Amino acid sequence: MTFNEEQLKTLSAFEEHFHTAVFKKWSRNPGRTALRVIYDIYTATTGDRRRYNDNCSNCILDLLTDCGKIYFADKEELLARKNDAKAVEATLEDAKPVKKVAVKTTNKKKK
Repeated sequence: MTFNEEQLKTLSAFEEHFHTAVFKKWSRNPGRTALRVIYDIYTATTGDRRRYNDNCSNCILDLLTDCGKIYFADKEELLARKNDAKAVEATLEDAKPVKKVAVKTTNKKKK
């Protein structure tokens, strides 16, 4: 995972913009404040030092596309981890020890 859970929660507000950018190759401008938040999270986690220009439509689309690809990959990985944790938990519940019951037998010897 590239983003931590807090960053994913922050970026989830822009999921619609990421979706259109990644899958439709266009996006509405989310606004300067939103772009700054996205840019800061993206550059802090990836180390990418691209130029920040909130007036360039290509720059905005590139940022939303690149950040969106990572966002969706991390979101999918987080869901997979939660599903795995639930599966392990369910397996542990099913694997509870069974109570031992004493079985008494009679010893019949032939005479």
